[in-house]
Amino acid sequence: MMDFFLYSTTEFTPGTYTITLSNSGQAYFFENKDLSNEKIWQAPKPASSDLTHIYGTVVITEITTTRAKGNFNYTTYSYTGLTGADSTRVITNATFDVPLTRQGF
Repeated sequence: MMDFFLYSTTEFTPGTYTITLSNSGQAYFFENKDLSNEKIWQAPKPASSDLTHIYGTVVITEITTTRAKGNFNYTTYSYTGLTGADSTRVITNATFDVPLTRQGF
């Protein structure tokens, strides 16, 4: 399962949004999403303090009050202590077409 979210104080419009530590955008990649064997990778990199590093992008190609479409690419880093070849996951050329719901307010 992959998950990303972007926070904004204004409405989103079609365009390219970066995943960085300073813009409150985050991305997660989950594997074996259960309590006994869960593995998680995240972007920005855990414990990073680099506010300028771009971990990936989310491109919104179409957005309405009920639906968003686009694509994304990002690099995630182990959140659950994996090392070596398992320490990162690179997601490329992924697409989304999802319903939207307003939360809060």
